[in-house]
Amino acid sequence: MRLAVVGCGTFGGILAAEARSAGHAVIGLRRTPEPDPPCPMVHGDGADPALLATLGVLDGVVLCANPGLRRGRDNGVAAIAAALADAFPDLPLIWTGTTAVYADAGGAAVDESGGLLDDPASRGLLAIETAVHRHPRGLVLRAPALVGPARTELRRRIAGAGPRMEVRGDPDRPFSVLHDRDLALVCLRALTEGWSPGLLNAASPEALTLRDYYRLQASAIGVALPELVPVGAAPRRAIDARRLHARLPGVRFRGPLES
Repeated sequence: MRLAVVGCGTFGGILAAEARSAGHAVIGLRRTPEPDPPCPMVHGDGADPALLATLGVLDGVVLCANPGLRRGRDNGVAAIAAALADAFPDLPLIWTGTTAVYADAGGAAVDESGGLLDDPASRGLLAIETAVHRHPRGLVLRAPALVGPARTELRRRIAGAGPRMEVRGDPDRPFSVLHDRDLALVCLRALTEGWSPGLLNAASPEALTLRDYYRLQASAIGVALPELVPVGAAPRRAIDARRLHARLPGVRFRGPLES
């Protein structure tokens, strides 16, 4: 296949590398150049139809641009999704969305029908999903926190935290994760196997709490876990991805610290 990875940043680069190692041709698109691109790259605004026309003949598109909405930014991903749907109406289109749209469930697991948050960021994320769902072959893969060797910022924070470290919400709340290489695998399987359009959660079946995850990261760098001090609120829910797992019988999902 010849695939386009739109928003070819940290995860997009991993996806591009995995796709190329599996024998697919990949072209990436991102706003700004980088020194060591994982594939041939086009630079500019993904909502620009003229730029999208330069991507050539494709067999599938994955949109994995960071919306920025939970950090108070808006990177225009809804407009990019709409432009992709218009430019490639006959191709499979996948967006790697986020489970940050799910509301508190009292610690219970939530599936694709779970209650949603109602705040500006969630509404913005759902607007991106709506643009993808309007595409006849659009698939949203909602993923939780991505883990893997490229995710080093938390380790730096733990190492420099001292005896106490602030965390958002209850440290003992469920904390769902997915290894970034596993998300790449899911995207490639969805494209090559022609998964039907719609919505799937994409999370590891492994159960963790936020404290468990921080403890694993502290152990990996050989330091004691600081006291975790809750600041503010965060939804308490685990992510139920059984519909996805049923499509991948026998697949072993990687643990948080695996390469």
